[in-house]
Amino acid sequence: MNFAIEVMVIVMIKCVAKLMDRLKNITIVLLSFLELSFNPIEAIAQQPNFVFYLADDQDMLDYGCYGNPMVHTPAVDKLASEGMKFNRAFTAQAICSPSRSQLYTGKYPLKNGCYVNHYSTYEQTKSITHYLKALGYDVILAGKSHVGPDKVFDWTYYFEDEPNDSIGPHSGIPLKKIQNYLDTVTRPFCMFITSHYPHGPYPKSTSYNHQDIYPLPYTNNANWRVGYYENIKTDNYMLSVILNMIDTDDKSENTVFVYSSDHGINGKFTVSEAGLRIPMIVRWPGKVKAGSISNAMVHMTDILPTFLEIAGGETPSDIDGKSFLPVLRGEKDSHHDYVYGVAHKQNTQHTYIFPSRMIRGEKYKYIMNTNAQDALNNNLGTDQAVNIFIRQGANWQPEKPFEELYDVQNDPWEKNNLADRADFDSIKNEMSERLKAWLTEQEDFILDYPAPVLWANLHTLDKTTTFNKIPPEMEGILSNSDLYRHYPEKASFAPRNLRAELLSSNRVKLSWTPSIYNKGVVGYQIILNDEIIEVVKSNTTVINYSQGVKVQVFVRAVNNSGQVSKLSAPIDI
Repeated sequence: MNFAIEVMVIVMIKCVAKLMDRLKNITIVLLSFLELSFNPIEAIAQQPNFVFYLADDQDMLDYGCYGNPMVHTPAVDKLASEGMKFNRAFTAQAICSPSRSQLYTGKYPLKNGCYVNHYSTYEQTKSITHYLKALGYDVILAGKSHVGPDKVFDWTYYFEDEPNDSIGPHSGIPLKKIQNYLDTVTRPFCMFITSHYPHGPYPKSTSYNHQDIYPLPYTNNANWRVGYYENIKTDNYMLSVILNMIDTDDKSENTVFVYSSDHGINGKFTVSEAGLRIPMIVRWPGKVKAGSISNAMVHMTDILPTFLEIAGGETPSDIDGKSFLPVLRGEKDSHHDYVYGVAHKQNTQHTYIFPSRMIRGEKYKYIMNTNAQDALNNNLGTDQAVNIFIRQGANWQPEKPFEELYDVQNDPWEKNNLADRADFDSIKNEMSERLKAWLTEQEDFILDYPAPVLWANLHTLDKTTTFNKIPPEMEGILSNSDLYRHYPEKASFAPRNLRAELLSSNRVKLSWTPSIYNKGVVGYQIILNDEIIEVVKSNTTVINYSQGVKVQVFVRAVNNSGQVSKLSAPIDI
């Protein structure tokens, strides 16, 4: 072979060999990259954990980091120094079950179905257990539950309270079960640790006296607050144990830790700032700036979408909350323009018909009390038994008007109601319209029934209990047909605003507004006195009646299952 050709062949062979080696190396790198990128175990290991610690019945102002120098909250104060403290965090309802249900579902109480204490959510509702399990998480509840049904809140594990008489009047957080889980867990997890403290009952023997009680802008009652402070101290101890577990197990760097309270004790059952404004602190080392403070308006319903975004999931389109991750990262200093709140006094220990709804913006807050005394006459109907309880509810807080308007920037604890001032009419009207639009979007039954008799599974209006003393003549006078049911499909599709236009001496045109729950309605029964005279499909009709005879007209809806709604309010013609 020619020497030049031999050299060329040898060079080509070496080049091919080098190329093969390079391809081999590239292949190894590529396979390694693919293995790293798509190995589900490795991917799951990189997902952050979530711990949400929830206190029970503690005012936002009753923490050292929120301005109370007398109360013992060093663990919470330390969290605030290590994370972001929110000055304007809110819950939608200042009562236990509704506040917790919205936290776990991302939906306001009216939408998820738990809008009265001791109610369950609607069975078709999806909670955080559904969404985070799909992303490979364990989702754990440790401590107080007070939510249902189980099919909605399908926890991977539920760690019940541990009886511990040495710490206080309640069972304690299940510390041993939590520690055992943290020692053995191999998956990303989301754990809600829900304390019974500082909720009453309060201990009689405490380390505080009346002089230790820090005055708040909305209460001067020191008697019960002595025991309340003691329960706060107990809760702070349990929180400190939990934080120590997280930090010593080398999980703090990869754990988003959130602290909050379900609502304030001094505004319980109301839509006041004292009830709906809550503490919230978020610690996430390396991601959330230590010692930072945010004035963004955030809401309990925002927790679920925020956790989902951090975990790599998508926010469901049907929830009310939205992720405030950009606020945590320091990329934004605002979040919601408005937050909303609801209140009911029914199915509580001292039970009354007194619904309230509120909208709060950056500067103004508007409240609508639908069974206030100045709205009472509009709420009374023909059922005298129901009227008794409607009047009783209006008398519960006789000083409360139908409308309230506050400048919460300059009057943060709602001392000066501006609703009757003419120079605030435009602001009041704007806030009222925004609230009504939200109520419509939420399909709030209050638009149909401003003073409803709500179904009660614990504290009934017409039964005497330890807490609810009523005269003997009021015992057992309500029937099932008087009740607005928990689940709207059962009774809430009644038409409303029945109107009559006289066409001649014996002809009248009837029209009405379909209920907001009119899905499945196929027709309307027109009832003259006690007789169904016709069934129509539209929400208007013309009827004839005998001249000179007094008649009473009702309308009720019929759905595609053959169910009939409650009667509309009657019209005399």
